Amino acid sequence: MSAKISVIIPFYNTGESLLKLLGQILKSGYENLEIICVDDASSDDSLAVVKRFARKHEEIQVIEQAKNHGAASARNKGLTAATGDLICFLDSDDEISPKFFEKFEKAMRGDAIIAACGIKQKYLYSRKVVMQYNYAPAARKPGEEFKTYIVRLMTIDARLYPAVNKVFRGDVIRKNKIRFDKNLDFAEDTKFVLDYLDCFEDGVTKFLSDALYIYNYGTSTSTVANSALRWENWRRSYADIKEWARGGDRSCRYCLEKLWLRFRVSHALAVVRAPLSYTEKRQYVGFFEYLGAKVINRFKK
Repeated sequence: MSAKISVIIPFYNTGESLLKLLGQILKSGYENLEIICVDDASSDDSLAVVKRFARKHEEIQVIEQAKNHGAASARNKGLTAATGDLICFLDSDDEISPKFFEKFEKAMRGDAIIAACGIKQKYLYSRKVVMQYNYAPAARKPGEEFKTYIVRLMTIDARLYPAVNKVFRGDVIRKNKIRFDKNLDFAEDTKFVLDYLDCFEDGVTKFLSDALYIYNYGTSTSTVANSALRWENWRRSYADIKEWARGGDRSCRYCLEKLWLRFRVSHALAVVRAPLSYTEKRQYVGFFEYLGAKVINRFKK
């Protein structure tokens, strides 16, 4: 029998899009599913809509939060109820491919500790579609330490950062009581992934080139958040990664230096692309300060 997969989906005022996602999940044909929908105190009729749908499908359970505490808290609620061999997280306004569960379950057979897939990013207003990570990542080098490999991958692309394009082992999460940090409003996904990987001294990571997860960019819940514009959030996330990689070898420290630059550039791009005026963007310091200091120091030499 196929492994039991717990699917945790937080939602807030996204009842209609969640119904579409639930329809895709049920039509996938994967029979051993536990679908946990966590309402984060929706202010519209989303909870009633989802409850009505769930009554017709015994594999769906609905959990309510009395107050709105954010996606991290809602996911944690889902984790307390999850009993699956494997656990995955989906966002209520996104979609999945029909083979999502089947391919992930196959990838996690054997000694794999985590599996990640490619992402199809759909820009709803421009109708543009961008394929992300639909290629094999850099291979692990002979003798390369596990943490060095993970950090090196994080310097190349962002496939390891989110939680939604992955499947985790349920027993590891339960045994180590891994949870999302409710105090974070930026990169809480990354912190969760790192806390999970910290449970292993080494392990086999599986990467699926198929774009099994479909991210709908442009919904009311996927707008550019102020949290991504604040450099201190990027700096804290980097500190989390650096702490996770503690004790790494010289190659790991070199990768961390590259990652620091990647974060500087990523922050700058987030500011540049934000729908703000030039004057508003100037308040977000970080990369611009760093670049200016580098230029000044070069002229001093």
